[in-house]
Amino acid sequence: MIDSLVALFIGNFIAGAGVVLTVFQSGAAPLPLGVALGTTLGLAFWWLFTMLPFMLFVLPLILRAFLRYPTGRVWVGGFLTWKKESIAHIAVVSALVSLPLFLAFVLSYTSYLSGAFVALGGTADLIRYLILGSAVVLLFTPFTPKIAGVEP
Repeated sequence: MIDSLVALFIGNFIAGAGVVLTVFQSGAAPLPLGVALGTTLGLAFWWLFTMLPFMLFVLPLILRAFLRYPTGRVWVGGFLTWKKESIAHIAVVSALVSLPLFLAFVLSYTSYLSGAFVALGGTADLIRYLILGSAVVLLFTPFTPKIAGVEP
């Protein structure tokens, strides 16, 4: 239970930092460091405490109802079967998924999307490189088992 709370807080803290960096720090008068950190922590705790009732009361009910079904029959009208995907299929899918992110990165330097990135102010480069990093991670997804030394 405590590890779920810690993971949830870390995720909310990262989301709060993203909000503060992209919304509050991109204006003409950025927030002082203490105010920005306080706002980040406030958002993280607010989201944590608003998620707790769902995590503690609603999610267990949903999981209990879901687990009543036989393990093979998950989807309505059929059985769920898992099969091993080929590396080539995963490579094609990851390339197709990462393509829009690469396109958004390139277009952020052109007139098509530059206006949106100018509005972000000083965080525009951070957002650009987060988009590029996400695209690279998605592109190298099929090679993760090889990099980790695990046979898929």
